[in-house]
Amino acid sequence: MKIIVAERALSLFSEGFSCSQSVALAFLEKTVDPAIIAALSASYGGGMGRSGQTCGAISGAVMVIGYYYGQCAPIESEKKERAYGLVQTWVSAFREEFGHTTCNGLLGFDIGIESQRLLAKEQGLFASRCPRFVQKAAEMTQQWLEVYPISRSR
Repeated sequence: MKIIVAERALSLFSEGFSCSQSVALAFLEKTVDPAIIAALSASYGGGMGRSGQTCGAISGAVMVIGYYYGQCAPIESEKKERAYGLVQTWVSAFREEFGHTTCNGLLGFDIGIESQRLLAKEQGLFASRCPRFVQKAAEMTQQWLEVYPISRSR
């Protein structure tokens, strides 16, 4: 399953979905209406609307973690704390793998500035680096789903 999900995420990315959409859709498209997932995750690409902040692949993975482990009601504070802990551990592992968690850090350009975003694009960074972030985010998330018991079935 891990390989299949990562392959699906890469396929979605190559079709033109953003990194956040690709990761979220790869996990949730068979459970939740894909149009809803695509819409909810659309603005996280490029580090939240191309602001260069948190990598969209991370945001997509965090959405999946929230879906399976997050709280659905205010009284479920233990689920909230567990989900936060899982996300913190997940993000730390991603940072350990790549050295950064922001698009700007991962790409070495401030993509919130159009001229720098164009330089990154001219250097092929979105095509050469971003697929690896999408793939790794999908692989790590699949590992989380296998290792940590899911709080509820959806």
